[in-house]
Amino acid sequence: MTVRSSGLKFGKVLAMSALAAGVAVVAPGNAHAAVHFYTSQGSYQSALTGFGYSDENVLFNDALVSMDGNPVNGKTNMTGTIVKFLGDVSLHPTGGSARLEAQTPNTTYTDLTISLFNPGTTFKALAFNINPFSDGGRPVNLGTDTINLFGTNLDLLSTSFNIPSNAMTFFGVITDGTSSLDKVALSGDVGLQDTRQFEIGVFGEKGPDTNPNPTPEPCSMALLAGGALPLLSRLRRRNRQA
Repeated sequence: MTVRSSGLKFGKVLAMSALAAGVAVVAPGNAHAAVHFYTSQGSYQSALTGFGYSDENVLFNDALVSMDGNPVNGKTNMTGTIVKFLGDVSLHPTGGSARLEAQTPNTTYTDLTISLFNPGTTFKALAFNINPFSDGGRPVNLGTDTINLFGTNLDLLSTSFNIPSNAMTFFGVITDGTSSLDKVALSGDVGLQDTRQFEIGVFGEKGPDTNPNPTPEPCSMALLAGGALPLLSRLRRRNRQA
């Protein structure tokens, strides 16, 4: 008996071993569903145009919607979609400049999660500015913040970037194809004076996730390889005996 070392044969061996070991086999990602990150307003707007998308501004000037607390709600300027903001402290929305500050004066916050008030609704585009607390000293790198994405058919789940002390940091994300976002979470150890000028758009209804595991975890890959080794060893012994 001859065992051919083709990619297809090896794939079958891995799959059989994974099933025997109780480990899920991760399918390749959907090539038509992708996540794109942007660090400038210009590149984000150009991408919106390229995808044929449009977004809306989030406003905090409706007294019935936007009140101090945690979470805080805002409303988009065109469709009136309610957007929810959850921080690690109570928040204070200011309508005139469309920004979120800590409710307690002269304090900061580090974490902010953005989602839609209706849990069955998704979005495909989001952008905002991150304004760190600055003491007026020399420009320095204050630290690193991370954005985590939650949604459907995402091929990337997070990105990290440095927060300078002398300027606001722009962040934008767009998904295409069948991918969509449920929420976007900002976290880190940099104290924020405020976040502002939120833009969000391309709303839809939440659908099934056909790519639930976009990136295998290292431990899963190790388990997969570990499960394959005994089966490969048995195949080699069987080949020698034949």
